[in-house]
Amino acid sequence: MTPLQIGSVFPGPTPFPDLPQRKESSVYKHKLLAKPNFAEHQLMQNKLPLAATQQMGRSKDRSVHVVRELVSTEKTFVSDIEALVSVFAAPLCDYARSKQVLLDDMLHPLQMLLIFQRRFLQLLADIADTNVFAIAQLFASEISGFRIYVGYSIAFHRINKMLGKFEADSAWQKLVARAQAQVSHYPGQCKLGLRDLLIRPVQRICKYPLFLSELLKHTAKESETYTHAELSRSLSLIKGVCVAIDKEQHRSEDILLYNAILSSYCDNQKLPASFVARLGMISLSGLLRIHSSGTDPSSTAELVAETVA
Repeated sequence: MTPLQIGSVFPGPTPFPDLPQRKESSVYKHKLLAKPNFAEHQLMQNKLPLAATQQMGRSKDRSVHVVRELVSTEKTFVSDIEALVSVFAAPLCDYARSKQVLLDDMLHPLQMLLIFQRRFLQLLADIADTNVFAIAQLFASEISGFRIYVGYSIAFHRINKMLGKFEADSAWQKLVARAQAQVSHYPGQCKLGLRDLLIRPVQRICKYPLFLSELLKHTAKESETYTHAELSRSLSLIKGVCVAIDKEQHRSEDILLYNAILSSYCDNQKLPASFVARLGMISLSGLLRIHSSGTDPSSTAELVAETVA
């Protein structure tokens, strides 16, 4: 084939096929006025190399797998929380009330969490087959709901402490056994115990950043700019919730340590009240090691409290 050159003439069909044609031929001769550059054509510019196209295909398949796993595990999680609320919550509150302990306020965040997660699961299932951008937008738009986990984390530590006081009671053991038998027949065939179910929300919120990170890894920043940016924003927001939970957990542990120290030493009449208060404040700065000089601690000088980094 003769290369096209400017000024060359080549045959071609008429550009107006509906007009009456000449009897001798329906072929017109065209004079090339400008040499076309096919490499600059928009369709050619948008065409990616084969290797890049194959890589995008593999990333797409992996993203689909991550989304399916997200939806599947979300269904299991909601089923577990439903079992916890419907089977364990009421007996737990009744038993605690008989011991002059009110757990209703502690379990309120759990009820709010279940309401939110049911709604989130429905929204997630509705858009799972659309695109990753929609999923990223969902996480960002529902971030206020995820902050319920912060309140639940505080309640979880308080409930866990209460359960430690109940476990030696035979009546409590029978109650847990009856509830566990009901859970084994619950839809979804949940086999987890009470403590396992209570910690499930704490474990679940830590999974969301992993899912979003995996989706982000399989999203090309150059060709999927908006999706990549939305995933990054959602990941940052969810990580912020996890950081808040971690801070509350450390704060709860510090308060428990503070109260334990005060309860251990406040009855000692030989210790000044100011020293006891100072001792509690020291405990909040880190791991506390207390040792005596081996004599009767009748003065503050004979007790040494040091913080260990």
